[in-house]
Amino acid sequence: MRTSSRLTAIRERLLALANQAGEVRTELATEAKGDAGHADPYRLADVHRQATEEVVTSQLMGLESGVEREALAAIERIDRGTYGICERCGQRIPKGRLEVIPYTRTCVKCAG
Repeated sequence: MRTSSRLTAIRERLLALANQAGEVRTELATEAKGDAGHADPYRLADVHRQATEEVVTSQLMGLESGVEREALAAIERIDRGTYGICERCGQRIPKGRLEVIPYTRTCVKCAG
């Protein structure tokens, strides 16, 4: 695959990841609003369950926000011509790593 074709495919994949993360985050927020206040305040188990669900939902929303942000940042790196270059050591990030984590900023050595 030619470099420009490869970068176009990567850009599309990153955009899809960002969009998917945004949709999941929106779904989680909608579900959280719908579940709010449904616990019976006189049943301790209900209160604990709802509190646990709120914490988990908040953490998942944070993870999805991170994926969305990193995918969009990777698209910016494609535009600047720095995609696939480790931000710490300046070496090329192996293609295999980019296939697994297309929005990564660092090579394996620097990530460790």
